[in-house]
Amino acid sequence: MLWRLGDTIFSPAVTGGVAYSGSAAGYVSARDALTGVEKWRFPVKGETGPVGVAAGVVYVPASGEHRVYALDAATGRELWHVEVDSGMDGSVAIAGGSVYVGTANGGVYAIGGNGLSATVPSAAPSVNECTTVAEAYGGVYEIETSVEWRSVRGLVLARRGQADAAV
Repeated sequence: MLWRLGDTIFSPAVTGGVAYSGSAAGYVSARDALTGVEKWRFPVKGETGPVGVAAGVVYVPASGEHRVYALDAATGRELWHVEVDSGMDGSVAIAGGSVYVGTANGGVYAIGGNGLSATVPSAAPSVNECTTVAEAYGGVYEIETSVEWRSVRGLVLARRGQADAAV
């Protein structure tokens, strides 16, 4: 073991020798992946889910605030945030220049990379809570608590019992 933390953190996103993670203690941090030395910390109200990192930006699902933050990966400075309809229990997915996040109310948001646009790409909210969204097999999947997957902006569609099959 290289290092250990006393706080509960979520699966880190590691890139360029830095581990970025949300926490149950109300913050997001960047740590040197080899030493565990903290590079920066960004406070949020309540816990965050696992973060996503792309092109020097850390995307944070801040469930207690009903927000998705974009932070500068080098400094932790807030670049922008977008309000969503409820808390989020899962991680963000980054694909095709957008950040996708699912909410406890069943909303699935596609947020433009600059934070200026946020849309709910599905025609109607999910019937069930959206626990997470994920990028795989050339598309973005919404994963509901019912374990039924459906299309997000028509990228890929799979139904119960066909989780890995593009339809």
